[in-house]
Amino acid sequence: MLIIAAVIGGFIGVWIMQALIDWGILSRVMDDPLKGKILSTVAAYFILVLLSVLNSNSVNGFFVYLPGAVLVGIIGIFSARKIQARIDALDESSTFE
Repeated sequence: MLIIAAVIGGFIGVWIMQALIDWGILSRVMDDPLKGKILSTVAAYFILVLLSVLNSNSVNGFFVYLPGAVLVGIIGIFSARKIQARIDALDESSTFE
């Protein structure tokens, strides 16, 4: 039961950290939403693992945050595809007359 709670907490932690990184840094720098979402998820995972390792002196953070990072990455890929489709629909220079 403790493992399930740790995985759920890891998912929430990665999701919040990814949202902060994506909103605060990468949405202003990256042009491609898919690359921005993936990069922010990877950065959030490594930041949380680093904080976990520094706090507890064990490598359990690698395994606690990994399922959450995978789930957040999949959700980010789908949302980036929706954003890209919306951008392509609004882009008038790509349509031919």
